[in-house]
Amino acid sequence: IVAILFVAQLPAEVIHPIVRVGPLEVTNLEITGYLLIATHAASIAAGEPIRRLSRVGTIGLVVFLVAAVASTAFALYDPVTSAKTILRLSAAFLVGHALAHEVLSSTTAWARVAVAFLAGASVSAALGISDFVTGGTLVDYEALFREAHLTVGGFAVRATGTLLHPNVAGWLWGIAGVSAMVAAITARSMGARILAVSAAGLFLVALVLALSRGALIATVVATVAACVILVRTGLTWRRSLLLLLPLAVFVTVGAFASPVIAARLLSETEQEWYRFAVDAPAAVVLEKATTVVPVRVTNVTPVQWHDQGVGEVQVSYHLKDSEGNYVEYEGARTSLPGPLGPGETAEVPVRIRAIPGYDTLLIEWDLIQEGRTWFSERFRSDVPPTHAVVSVTPGESAEGSDRPRGPTRTEQDLSESRSFGRSTLWRVAVDMIMARPVTGIGLDNFRLGYGEWLGLSNWDQDINSNSLYLELLVSVGIGAVGIVVAAAAAVVGLARRVSVPLSPSTFALIVLSATAAHGVFDSFLTYSTPIYLVSWATVLGLVRAPPTR
Repeated sequence: IVAILFVAQLPAEVIHPIVRVGPLEVTNLEITGYLLIATHAASIAAGEPIRRLSRVGTIGLVVFLVAAVASTAFALYDPVTSAKTILRLSAAFLVGHALAHEVLSSTTAWARVAVAFLAGASVSAALGISDFVTGGTLVDYEALFREAHLTVGGFAVRATGTLLHPNVAGWLWGIAGVSAMVAAITARSMGARILAVSAAGLFLVALVLALSRGALIATVVATVAACVILVRTGLTWRRSLLLLLPLAVFVTVGAFASPVIAARLLSETEQEWYRFAVDAPAAVVLEKATTVVPVRVTNVTPVQWHDQGVGEVQVSYHLKDSEGNYVEYEGARTSLPGPLGPGETAEVPVRIRAIPGYDTLLIEWDLIQEGRTWFSERFRSDVPPTHAVVSVTPGESAEGSDRPRGPTRTEQDLSESRSFGRSTLWRVAVDMIMARPVTGIGLDNFRLGYGEWLGLSNWDQDINSNSLYLELLVSVGIGAVGIVVAAAAAVVGLARRVSVPLSPSTFALIVLSATAAHGVFDSFLTYSTPIYLVSWATVLGLVRAPPTR
């Protein structure tokens, strides 16, 4: 019962602790996980035999643990953060051992846990689809699972559901989708096939709408792995390759149906989504406190700009004096006359607030997503300014300038840190590895220090190295090879034992193959759901167990 409850909750860990005992703060998933560890320990104490791990896998895990402890002692930024991460990984391993013991105990136990996993993933996928379709307005559960709706370039809400991040959501739904497709191909009854096909469709739609390229690649790799497994268990290649068809259909249809999906698949970062062009008068006279200047705005991006709702784009400006100093940065906003598609142009009557006391001003044209970013701070477009002659006397009052300055260095650095692509983060990670190849800088310390290596005074500390392999090497140095050895030993063990399609071994191979592929593009060390799921799959491969019947 505890195992079923835990697995069903995997996609739905709350971000705020439910229980606080002194410095200890635990979530719903952690409470159930600790209870699962306790019941597992009680069963062992009562005489139930413990499932031991393979020798190679045990050595790899010990090497990694020793390296992690050493890296904590030499942590470059925060040893406490590193120590907390070690404890979380250790708890995840114990949970994984308990789950592996449970699902290997009987076919019935495995079936119940598998159904619980797919049921929880189905709920999160359905909510994720509603995120994308309704802009996150159908169900208000943000405060439970994340701080705000996650968007792609601010132009569309990404399917995330009850998970903390859309990349993790896409990874999980991909695993669930491949598992459901395996069930659909191998199920004996028509009812089971229909149910499995429906579930697979739900997962794959949500996967595409998560707008995660890494998750898509991971799902393709996991699907190929599942094809190999099916062939090994007796199916023909032709029938096994049917697994790839639904994914290809959903990705293709999604790309044609949504410019956002197509643009996301083809863009390294969203910086290009903020390119714009403005055709405005070279000179104007500001004769009133507020003067309307007609400008033509062109969308030079692959996505549609919205005139209201999620990602609303407004036309604005910044004012400089004759010496080039900002006298008003937060110009008045003017909405677009309607949605503006890629390559389209619209004429917008922009209201300019004059600043009394200046003879001349320079108008820098800009666009803004309110509460998110100025376009010029994401992509510096080559838009010629407008020279303005001010006829408003100091006695006349304009509508007031909200912020007569440009962004500070700290604000600029924070904005810049959020625009870094993987190539930049990977370069910093490699530099860190070269600087400390033996001890590393400490688990989960990359996000605390990458900005310093790039010369920033302020940076977003929720950004990791965007590669599981680099994150491990950065964190613990050469000792990271231990976890790779353990994972490889798990894959070998699973491959030797798999004998039927719908088995724990098949599921574990799907999880590990998806993680191996997605780990190239994202790091999961700080996300509970992947940590628990990968630990479960790894232990399934490392325990000494007979082939699944």
